[in-house]
Amino acid sequence: MTIKANRTKSPMKTSIKMLLGAGIFLSALILAFVISTRVMFERDIKPNLRFSQSQTSGQTASYLA
Repeated sequence: MTIKANRTKSPMKTSIKMLLGAGIFLSALILAFVISTRVMFERDIKPNLRFSQSQTSGQTASYLA
């Protein structure tokens, strides 16, 4: 009885540990992906805005000239 109980308990414990580890790992990956995408998105938007502003200012300057 004790051997069977231990055998049934140990896979459950290992599976729970593996599930917890996989969940933590997946959540960390998702967090890193979201943060990286947000940072890249912000970095992409800011230079594009600056570039569009400089382009429009250059166009207006050329029109004025």
